Amino acid sequence: MSNAGHAEAPRVSRRASGRVFARHATGSHLSRRLLQTYFLMTTVLWVCRLEEELQSTARNYEQQLGALSEHVAALSEKLAHQHDTAQRLQHQLRRK
Repeated sequence: MSNAGHAEAPRVSRRASGRVFARHATGSHLSRRLLQTYFLMTTVLWVCRLEEELQSTARNYEQQLGALSEHVAALSEKLAHQHDTAQRLQHQLRRK
């Protein structure tokens, strides 16, 4: 009888430790999944912020390029006008 009782104890112990292991493994699996999900969400948010920053930078560069293009066009027009004025004045000086 004591042998049967002794044999029963390790079985219960193994069964109990199996449940603890199963709980730990499941908890560990859940923790791993939660960390993976957190990492994925953090990565997605980071990529979204980078995309927003890239779009903002692109818009700013386009605005600056547009302003610079307008400035260059105005300078070009001013130089053309000055060139025409200089040509006209040189022509008038030659006539005198």
